[in-house]
Amino acid sequence: MPSRNRGKLKLKLRDLSRFPPTKEERDALTDALAQETVHPIAAAIVGAVMIEHQLESMLQGRLPRKDDDTWETLITEDGPFRSFSTKIAMGYAFRMYDEKTRDALHIIRHIRNAFAHSKKLIEFDHPLIIAELQKAASLRGIKRLLKIEPINTGARLAYVSICFQLSTRFFITESRRYRASSRWYKRKMAPTARQNPFAAALMPFLLPQTGGQVSGLALYPGHQTGGPTPGVHATPQTRLREMVPTPARNKDK
Repeated sequence: MPSRNRGKLKLKLRDLSRFPPTKEERDALTDALAQETVHPIAAAIVGAVMIEHQLESMLQGRLPRKDDDTWETLITEDGPFRSFSTKIAMGYAFRMYDEKTRDALHIIRHIRNAFAHSKKLIEFDHPLIIAELQKAASLRGIKRLLKIEPINTGARLAYVSICFQLSTRFFITESRRYRASSRWYKRKMAPTARQNPFAAALMPFLLPQTGGQVSGLALYPGHQTGGPTPGVHATPQTRLREMVPTPARNKDK
């Protein structure tokens, strides 16, 4: 937690990793992950950062005490959520996802750590990186991406695809949870609304908001309740499809 000096927060270098990104910063991270020109080390780290931030938001949303001060004590060096690994374990313990998603999260974590801590420059075509990506072969399209030549391009696309698939799953999970919470709240307030016309008029304003933001992030585009609002995934998912080489179609068919 940042130290205080006469009532003012005194930031430390390690505090930078605890501040959640703004919408503009999230968009920049996602755009960077989809760019082929980004250095492989940056791509590996940015993908993990994007997923870890969503996981943090989901965990914080499930705690009885959701205030920022309490959350900061949980992610300090001695806190129970201090590392990506412990966050993955806690998310699985809270039944936020199944074993398949948990294992995919660990794959992202392992690859991130390999790029971040290696004493020499490595690429996505390293045999150990390929072996780790092959563990996610059950995810959609990963086998096909790993067959793309050059192998470095295919492996990088496979890593990006895993990140986007996990991120999309998290958005869908959270939007469903918020809609379920809204339905429960409606049922709970229904008796009061029937007896009190004033309460019935106020109930739409008291319901939990399910559109626009979920856990501090824009909703997955396919689950928006209103008009077309730019989502975190809308552009990167399209760019990812454009990045994947596809065979030319036979126009005679």
